[in-house]
Order: sequence, then structure tokens, then C-alpha cells
Amino acid sequence: MKIFIISLTNATQRRARISAQLERLGLAYEFFDACRGDDGYQPYFEGYDPDIFMLYSRRTALPGEIGCYASHKSLWQKCIETQEPIVIIEDDAHLDDRLPDALKTAAKIIQQCGFIRLEPNKQSRQFYKPSRYQSVGYLDNFEISYLSRIALCTTSYIVSPAAAGKLVFASNVLLAPVDKFNQRNWHHGQALYLLSPEMVRAQDDELESQIKLDAKTAKHAVGLALFLKIAVYKSANWFRRVYFNATIGKQSKTRVREKIASLS
Repeated sequence: MKIFIISLTNATQRRARISAQLERLGLAYEFFDACRGDDGYQPYFEGYDPDIFMLYSRRTALPGEIGCYASHKSLWQKCIETQEPIVIIEDDAHLDDRLPDALKTAAKIIQQCGFIRLEPNKQSRQFYKPSRYQSVGYLDNFEISYLSRIALCTTSYIVSPAAAGKLVFASNVLLAPVDKFNQRNWHHGQALYLLSPEMVRAQDDELESQIKLDAKTAKHAVGLALFLKIAVYKSANWFRRVYFNATIGKQSKTRVREKIASLS
């Protein structure tokens, strides 16, 4: 599977660090020059719904978020064009030494899973919004789990052409940042899986994402009206997620279990 690294052309420090890691692991890769959202959403999306975006993020879309989403979407389109699964890694990733073995294992089941997350499925405020995942089996030295609730971040994952098609189709209109979009399994219709032990984590150091820094200052104050709208919208989405997990998700888990059993 080909590895693509999303990185801004001027991110020399990040590029040097991720290159050193991949070369040490003996993994071939290609940089994908990240899109920029400075000119708005029009070059990448057919539409933009600021009201829905506000319900998800309490603010309008930031240029960096538009560019980040557009970068992932561009690689999904490349996956469709090549009809081969690809590995997508953001340039602030820290890679585990076992990543080459993990990719070999994931390659055996990516067509059945469609989307395999390589980073931890941990949420902020863990005591309030626990992440949920269900083991569907073990292959080689790794566990494969179905994600019934998806955490934020899109630092690293593997996507199949079929899954990429669903993600692109559901991305015509910009409704949320790309990691929040991925959480909406009921919207894009793609089940998401986790490979563990996790092989990738985001760096937590001086290379903190500029998007995160901008987002901290861009959020709107939540008045009563907006608070109620957010509460109603999130409640409706909770029911949509539950229904997806009980229907499409259940069918997907069955297919993946059968594939793992055939390989064991």
C-alpha cells in the first residue's frame, strides 16, 4: 500500500522529522502538498453550510480546516482513481517501530474493513464521552476493533477505494472539520475500524497544529438559543449513530470476522 504524507510545502521541520522516521523503518512514501483554504471552500467543495458547521464547532470554518479537509478528500479521490488502498499520515505523526508489520496485517483485511484507524481512539474529557470500540478478532499480533464511537483526529489511517468513494460522495458540502466528518458514520455510511496496539500518535510538542491554535480563539460564545440547537442536533445524531451501528455496522462486523477467521 502506498503511503502519502500530508504536509504543507513550507513545513520543512515536520517533513524532515517524518521522513527520518519512515526511512528508519524502511517504508517508501510520497509527500502530498497540503491544500490551503485561504481562498475559501469553492475550489474543493460544491457548497458550505455555516449553520451546521456552527453546531459542530461553535464557529465558522477556518482556512486551515478547509485546507486539511480538502487534502484528505484529494487523497480519497486519488485512492478511487488508482483503485488501490492507501495509507494517509499527517506530518506531525510519531510512528511506532512495529508500523511495517501493522501495515502488512492491515493489508490483508482493508478491503473488508474499508477504513482502519492507526492512531488511538481516545477522546478528550474521557470521563464524559468515553470512546467505544468492539473487538472483532485478532490477526497476526494485532487486534481489530469496530468503532461504534469515533474519536477526533485524522493523524493516520488506511482507506480502501470503496470506502474512499463513500467519503468523497458525502463530502460535496462542507459541514464540519474532517475529523468530525469522519465521526458521522451514519452520514457517509462507512464503518470505521481500529488496529491495536496503535502504531501512530500525534506529536504533542512545539509543532502543535496552527489549526488548533486558531480554533481556540475563534469559538463563539454559546448563548441559550445556540446551546439548545446544539443539544437537539447532537441528540438526533446520537440516535442516527446507534441505528447505523445496529444495522450497517453489524453487517460490516460480520464480514470482517469471517475474513479474519479465513486468515487465521
